Amino acid sequence: MPLTYVQMAVQASDESFIQRVQYALLQDVNNGTTRMTALPALASDVTLAGQSDRLARRIAADPHTWAVTFARLLGVQLIAKASLIDPAVTTDADLFAAIGAVWVRFLPSP
Repeated sequence: MPLTYVQMAVQASDESFIQRVQYALLQDVNNGTTRMTALPALASDVTLAGQSDRLARRIAADPHTWAVTFARLLGVQLIAKASLIDPAVTTDADLFAAIGAVWVRFLPSP
């Protein structure tokens, strides 16, 4: 049974879910071929790669804050799940895929 909005609000703010999101984000940004470039992107670089690099570096510097921020939208992305906090229902792979699906919504403006 899909989550209700009330359940989603409670579960997306649950610290165990936030911790899982935090490590999924760190795994995502640590993947050297997709998010962070070898050298930081120039501030004038408005390409998707440049913006992704800047976001990835912000996440790496403050993963908990970004996990809280991402968790809300991930809850929406995963609304069909019966639980966000049960790892048997919402797996690590689900979280990783959901991050990929919402990533561009968090890119900094040029």
